[in-house]
Amino acid sequence: MMGINESNFFKRRLNSKEINKEFNYSLDYATNMFNHTLDINGVSEEDFKRMVIHILMDGFHPKLSNGGVNNFPYNEIQDFLLNQYESKIVDRYNKIVNDKSTRS
Repeated sequence: MMGINESNFFKRRLNSKEINKEFNYSLDYATNMFNHTLDINGVSEEDFKRMVIHILMDGFHPKLSNGGVNNFPYNEIQDFLLNQYESKIVDRYNKIVNDKSTRS
């Protein structure tokens, strides 16, 4: 994508407090899905990371829609968010897996 820096595009529309709040909500939402409805053993770490980021992007969609401009850097923003939060998502995934294995 030429001419758009995804992190600048993203950060111009949202402040860090909003970003962190929405990330925590998304991480908790994905965790609850697995704790209450899905079997984490059938979900890979990559699937869980992708789910958290998709939920996060859904929460930001109204502020990131960019008025329908064709060069909206959606995939680049997803990659940016994954890079920002990957270690926290992986930590949560491992905690879920460990918690479920100790209950069995």
